Amino acid sequence: MQLHTLRAILPDVNKHIYIFKSNRLFKNEYSPREQTTHVKYYSYILSQIERNSFYQSDNERLYILKMESEGFESIGLVAKLNIEEIKNILHLHEETINTKVQDYINDLSQHNILTSPLTLSHNGSSAIDEYLSNEIEKSHHLEIKNTTTTYKIWETKNNQEVKDLFAKEITHLFLADGHHRLEALKQSGKNFLYAYIISNKYLKSRNIFRVYEDIDKNKIEKIIKILLKDYDLKKCSKDNRDINNNINIKNLADSDSPALIYNNEIFHFNNDRQNLKASLAQIYKYLSNDTLNFINYHDAQDPQNVYKMLCLFIPKIDANNFVTEESVKFPPHSSYFEPKVPDGLLSMLL
Repeated sequence: MQLHTLRAILPDVNKHIYIFKSNRLFKNEYSPREQTTHVKYYSYILSQIERNSFYQSDNERLYILKMESEGFESIGLVAKLNIEEIKNILHLHEETINTKVQDYINDLSQHNILTSPLTLSHNGSSAIDEYLSNEIEKSHHLEIKNTTTTYKIWETKNNQEVKDLFAKEITHLFLADGHHRLEALKQSGKNFLYAYIISNKYLKSRNIFRVYEDIDKNKIEKIIKILLKDYDLKKCSKDNRDINNNINIKNLADSDSPALIYNNEIFHFNNDRQNLKASLAQIYKYLSNDTLNFINYHDAQDPQNVYKMLCLFIPKIDANNFVTEESVKFPPHSSYFEPKVPDGLLSMLL
């Protein structure tokens, strides 16, 4: 694996004040109400480069990024990687949705920019940890905060020793975040991605509550009947309810198996962890079938009134269990890993 340098686009924190909105970075005086899609945000960043609110580094560099919040931190390197060079060591654990990939392809064609790096993790290396620890003792180039997290960035020189270190120490990479962007880059004929490369010890996996939209009630009930038969679904105990007789989804936090939530009932899938991929694939086929007809919430942002909706609980995934596994992939958006680098913090022209 060969690291490649990049000319990152960064906020000019010495001259301007910035705010975070929906995990995107904006200049403080700008109202982000209409910036709800990637394509609009890409346009925003490009316009702000022209206005000198964001700037592109003069030199090709590698970057160290530290993200720190209460009880959680990650430290890693941001670099370009040749897609062809890493294909044999990169583990992809999820399928993609064709329409979403095409949206990214259209955006890349129009704007030629990515505003957040993919997140790649490796098995861990004491030598890499030592290098990063030594580098962050130096004065950082940039610091910016939101309400919960502090972000610090260090610029490093084009150091061949660092490139050799990562090439030697990293033999497997796990794509924690960025499957659709990677597929769009491939189909667009791009040779490089850029990524936040961290140790697996910094990955945090969360449970997912997937809320489905615009599914006909009759179809839902038909699908539930099929799932009841195929998976021997079990209703949750009546003890798992609040004083208003609504189900308590927080009781699912430690579950290893999926659960379907509908009509104020929780149906547990009666299967073991090893069959998780197969179960989720079948559910995805019944309920979505290559469409993005749902919204995912992670367990720190439980959806309100979920008992009134059709919702699928997906247990968190441990990346350490299958970094080198060569088996069937999970359906799209079946995992939620942190850290996620905010859009606009460290962007790259392609």
